[in-house]
Amino acid sequence: MTYPFRALCIFMALFAVAAVLLQLERTPWAERVHVNNLAGQLARLKYEHAHATVKASPPPPRPPLNLLGRYERSLVEVVIVEMGLPGAATLGILAIARRKRRQAGPLQSGA
Repeated sequence: MTYPFRALCIFMALFAVAAVLLQLERTPWAERVHVNNLAGQLARLKYEHAHATVKASPPPPRPPLNLLGRYERSLVEVVIVEMGLPGAATLGILAIARRKRRQAGPLQSGA
């Protein structure tokens, strides 16, 4: 019962951190980062356009991003890469340590 409880605690902590990170998206700092990213993308597109040798057809228009689409990539990155993998590694290490303790047997006192 301890293992599911630990996993539940880790997942609850992951959810709480993800919720906080989503709230950071609305801060002025996040807006500046977003504007800087857009400026970098625009500069890259201008560079590619200036150095293009073959005229390609323009890509199809992208549909406007809804709230889920806007946060989907960052949420997946945060939950899986930044929190999920370390959490899984922690649970794995705990399971290996518990298995080794059980194989070693209880300590015998007296001698």
